[in-house]
Amino acid sequence: MVLERLFLKNFRLYRQATVAFTPGVNLVLGENAQGKTSLLEALAVLLLGEGVPGAGARELVHWGEEEARLEAEVRAAGRRTRLRALLKRGQGIGHYVEEAPVRLGEIFRFFPLVVFWPADGEILRGEPQRRRQFLDGMLARLSRRYLADLRRYRRALAQRNACLRSGRRELLEVWEEEMATYGGRVAAERYAALHFLTHKVEEIYGALSDGRETLILRYLSNWSEGKEDPTAQLRLALRRHRTRELRFGQTLVGPHRDDLGFLLNGHDLRSQASRGQQKNGALALRLAQAALVAARLDQKPLILLDDAFAELDCRRREWLARYLQEQDQVVLTAADGRLVPGNLTVSRRLSIQGGKVVEESAG
Repeated sequence: MVLERLFLKNFRLYRQATVAFTPGVNLVLGENAQGKTSLLEALAVLLLGEGVPGAGARELVHWGEEEARLEAEVRAAGRRTRLRALLKRGQGIGHYVEEAPVRLGEIFRFFPLVVFWPADGEILRGEPQRRRQFLDGMLARLSRRYLADLRRYRRALAQRNACLRSGRRELLEVWEEEMATYGGRVAAERYAALHFLTHKVEEIYGALSDGRETLILRYLSNWSEGKEDPTAQLRLALRRHRTRELRFGQTLVGPHRDDLGFLLNGHDLRSQASRGQQKNGALALRLAQAALVAARLDQKPLILLDDAFAELDCRRREWLARYLQEQDQVVLTAADGRLVPGNLTVSRRLSIQGGKVVEESAG
């Protein structure tokens, strides 16, 4: 699956633009605030339904306009397919394949995408909710069943919390059984994904650090050790904590409270790592995610990297360049062309200025 063309209208600072892409590495150059990140963001909105973390949805539509349009042409097995997204102020985003409305998960499973943003260090150092969102968002896109189980778990959790607050003990067991059933499935899928990601993160971060540092990813839970049936473990934990939770009026154990831990050389990365190490960790996590997506869907995802070479030393930039050459298609940005390593083979080079493609060349 290859992205061939992207059309933008009234998106961010882009009034209208058409950009062509090729297999291999597509390099987007330009000074800050000229539209490089917005180009990646358009693809993220089109294929994932979300833009740069922390950016408001209303800002996606060009100032003074009420609607933005994004279209992409993708090719697979000699056939071209058109993907489209319409963004309307106050009405969210509508996604389409050709002219038929489609759910986001279907687009992702058809044309998968993994994005690295400079702010991804927040996944590692931020609040636990940020890491759960990363994990749940990834798995929900990969599996319809995971998304359904997660929604049913959250519904049962909300109902049990309502019973805890009202003191209606007679319904607690009903909702606890629902939570145990679907929460157990959610946890089992998370453990399976983490088993894969842990090995990949360790491998990639080790290569980035030339074997001088190790980064270990762990699943943190106050109710499950991952060795037994998670459904049975959650059912038991809910019963054990019921009295205490009645006092607090909320459920204190379960997948909604779990977290991911990152150990750098045996120490908590959040408190011990430098900014550069955190960025390297986030990059390793995203590349591991791309490997998991490829394994689950049997096709390599399109990889977007925003300013990934910044803050990397020469050796790390050269390693990343070699890694990217092994991918089917990559789009990456750089504000400073001098940071692009000489061993990176570029299939298409774009220059962006003021929301316009001012230069486009192959190689």
